[in-house]
Amino acid sequence: MSYILDALQRADAERARGGVPTLHARPIVNTAPLGRLGAPQRIGLFIAVVMLVLGVAAAAWWMLQPASSPAPPTTPAAVMPAAAMPIAPTPQPVAMPAAPVAQPAPADAPYAMAVLPAPTPVASKGKSTAGATAAPTPAPTPTLAPLLSELPEAMRRQIPSMAIAGAVDSNNPAQRLLLVNGQVLNQGSQVATDLMLVEINSHNSEFNFRGTRFRMAY
Repeated sequence: MSYILDALQRADAERARGGVPTLHARPIVNTAPLGRLGAPQRIGLFIAVVMLVLGVAAAAWWMLQPASSPAPPTTPAAVMPAAAMPIAPTPQPVAMPAAPVAQPAPADAPYAMAVLPAPTPVASKGKSTAGATAAPTPAPTPTLAPLLSELPEAMRRQIPSMAIAGAVDSNNPAQRLLLVNGQVLNQGSQVATDLMLVEINSHNSEFNFRGTRFRMAY
């Protein structure tokens, strides 16, 4: 502290002399007590002391600070987008058909008629009705023509007389033959006027007279 005061005193003395002190200048010792210093000198001395104290405090603070390595920069964590969750569709209400309301029977009606549903056909067990065809209708059994003796008497008198001598039967109708009144006839041949041979069989033959059919056995 005394060195600083001496330097300030020399600077004031040189300034008073009008010259700038050099390195070879002789120091001037001011033996005046501090109480005799002027106001500017006291202000300058106070400022110098304050600056010295601040400098010493700053140096001490800097020396007392621990050496710390700079903290590594923190990387912000990546924010992962939330997985999109499928949203189930809201079920729509199903409209239920309204139940039929039974209409009350009129008061004047003696009876109430209930309409029943038509019965559903049930397929027989073990058989499928798909593609089933109707059973063929059996052919009607041909009705045999009556014998000549079974015809009415008036009709028998109108039929010409016939004498059958023999017959030849065959699976082929064209080869069947009948010997009538000395003539060899085939099926469909005319025996006499209005009399025709219709069919030849092994034991009888059929004839047609004016639309009346009859048989003759042999």
